[in-house]
Amino acid sequence: MLSIGYNGVQSKQKIKDKFWSDRDERRKYIIHAETNALSCLTRYDSPYLLASTLLPCSSCAINIASYGIKEIIYLEEYEKDVLAKKIFKFYNINISKYEN
Repeated sequence: MLSIGYNGVQSKQKIKDKFWSDRDERRKYIIHAETNALSCLTRYDSPYLLASTLLPCSSCAINIASYGIKEIIYLEEYEKDVLAKKIFKFYNINISKYEN
């Protein structure tokens, strides 16, 4: 494992308690887990596989492509963003849904 990420705000960001009470409002500012995980990689790492709870959104898909990731494994579809699959196909990134 090269990195791990979570949905959240920038490290050491000062946040007022009120911020966390409105989920729809805070979503506009949250950094996705995929982006947080990628930010911990260096140019000397050789990332190949990204495992994710949800299929990454289209914004994260472009970010993932920029790091040279070749394969995505995910547990659940992210139905609010249908463009991600097209982006992964464009960049020849294999995606597969993990089935138990």
